[in-house]
Amino acid sequence: MNKKITLIVALCSFFLISQGQVLLDETFDYSVSDLDFAPGWTSGGTAPAVVPVRNIVTPPLTYITTDGTYVLSDKGKTMNNVYISGATGYYCYKLFTATPVTSTVYLTYLFKAGVAQKQSQSEVIGLGDSANSGPKVWVGKGSVTANFKLGTTRGSGTGADVKWRATEFTDTLAVILVVLKYDFATETSSLFINPTLGSTTEPIPDVIDDISNPSALKSDLSSIRFRVNGNNKANFNVSGARVSSSWANAVAKVSQVGLSELVTAKNTVKIFNNPSANTLNLEYSLTDNSNVNLVLYNINGQVVNTLIQNIGHEAGSHTESFDVSGLTTGIYLARFTAGGVTKSFKILINQ
Repeated sequence: MNKKITLIVALCSFFLISQGQVLLDETFDYSVSDLDFAPGWTSGGTAPAVVPVRNIVTPPLTYITTDGTYVLSDKGKTMNNVYISGATGYYCYKLFTATPVTSTVYLTYLFKAGVAQKQSQSEVIGLGDSANSGPKVWVGKGSVTANFKLGTTRGSGTGADVKWRATEFTDTLAVILVVLKYDFATETSSLFINPTLGSTTEPIPDVIDDISNPSALKSDLSSIRFRVNGNNKANFNVSGARVSSSWANAVAKVSQVGLSELVTAKNTVKIFNNPSANTLNLEYSLTDNSNVNLVLYNINGQVVNTLIQNIGHEAGSHTESFDVSGLTTGIYLARFTAGGVTKSFKILINQ
């Protein structure tokens, strides 16, 4: 009987994966400040003298393009990695499935370097079979001090095996959408940088690894994992990670149905004059007395203006207007918070 149940579960899992499925949405929305102690995460290896390494911080990273908004943009919190040295294989992992995957799997996440990268290479995030390392993404310093680069290996943890994207990045504050793909059939890891949101057609990858150490290949994958080691200093930010089994799920975007949306079932908010050149108008209704915040971010996730800063408002309807004539033309994210609930809106400033 137990063998029959196991077979049924395995067949169901295979069917769901073959049809395309989201296996995990990890938004790092934890009350603890150290990912190693977050629910569902398991850590191991030798920790460095200075901990924590994997800090949980706010706000989450934001990714908005002309194609739309990444489905996990501005969700939860951010994992801020601040490792210098002293660890030996210090890892943490979280299972994304109880039935290990042996077909194609995608890992999508938002990445921000935050600071100039000092190391030649260090691991960012990867897939594994529980605690053991599999295909992963690497970050390293570029050809000049201000630049950095991203690369991948299909299983190897050796820096010399990393296949790097030819084009380097010049802006450490930019938020990048990264998709790591592993294909068991071809034993290949692929890296896609800022792919088109909402697309159902997989593009040509920016870089692939199909030749590095074959003895490091995994027979199945079941977890996402972070790891630091030795003197490979690693400072970066990761947010909004998704594991899925189809390209469409990997690059899913938020459905846009206009800017009049519910914050909760009882609190409503509307932002209008969009696009706007000079004035941004805000209308909202609160059923309870609440502190209200309204912050504008650019597409790199940087704060450009705090329009309302944690000001107490009584229950009822409110209308406010803001001068945005000083902003340059472009796409911005407005984050409205009332009573501890946050809603985000895409705003177009057209001067």
